[in-house]
Amino acid sequence: MATEVGEGWVEYHPIGILLAVEPWNFPIYQLTRVVAPAIAIGNPIVFKHASIFPQCAALFEDIVRQAGAPSGAVTNLYVSSTKIAGLLGDSRIQGVA
Repeated sequence: MATEVGEGWVEYHPIGILLAVEPWNFPIYQLTRVVAPAIAIGNPIVFKHASIFPQCAALFEDIVRQAGAPSGAVTNLYVSSTKIAGLLGDSRIQGVA
C-alpha cells in the first residue's frame, strides 16, 4: 500500500522478534497494547521499558508468564537507552514499536 510518506503493508503471520521501546507514561498499558497482539500471532517481544519503572517491567514479564505464554515470548531488557541503536541494527529484530 503506497502512501505519501512511503510504503506499508500488513503481515498476517509471525515475522520474528519484535523490539518495543516503551515510554514512562502508562507503564503497564503501553506494554499490553504492543505485546498482546504480537505474541497472539506468534512474535516474541523484547522490550526496553522506561528506566524509572524497572518494577513494572518485571511485573509485566511475570504476568505474561503466569498467563501461560511460552518461555521467551516476552523478555525485558534492562539496558540503557544508548544500547537501543545497536539493537535496531541487529538482523534478528524484525520490527520495532
